[in-house]
Amino acid sequence: MSKKDCEKDSYISYDFRIKNRDIYLPVHHTLIPLVKNKRQEIAWALCKVSLTEQRCPGIIMAKIGEKEITWNRKTRCWEEFQRPQLSEKEKEIVRLSIQGFTEKEMSDKLLLSESAIKKRKKILFQKLRVKNMSEAIIYCTNKRLF
Repeated sequence: MSKKDCEKDSYISYDFRIKNRDIYLPVHHTLIPLVKNKRQEIAWALCKVSLTEQRCPGIIMAKIGEKEITWNRKTRCWEEFQRPQLSEKEKEIVRLSIQGFTEKEMSDKLLLSESAIKKRKKILFQKLRVKNMSEAIIYCTNKRLF
């Protein structure tokens, strides 16, 4: 991989909350460098803002080439991020959920029982450390898992 390929695929992101009256909105912000000057400083960048599934703010993550790292606030060090490994069926369940399919429709399409769909969703939620499909969709989208 060339230096330009590494730079093209780099980013830094963090999660924070915005307070609106009594409601806290969880936000995920990503900064993607597009152009650097001669001193390798960022001249142009793309900022992407979306909702996040994270419950606590302050999670900082970066990607340089193929390596993803996360900031450990306790040790004050960067650590390699272990990306959850999803099966093809789990990825398909997320994709079908995004498209609005019900569990019954998913079971017909994937040739699985409804109870098998529910069980796979439960395992998916555990892997991603989320509580529901909305959070799973946001997590998979933000982390580019499929």
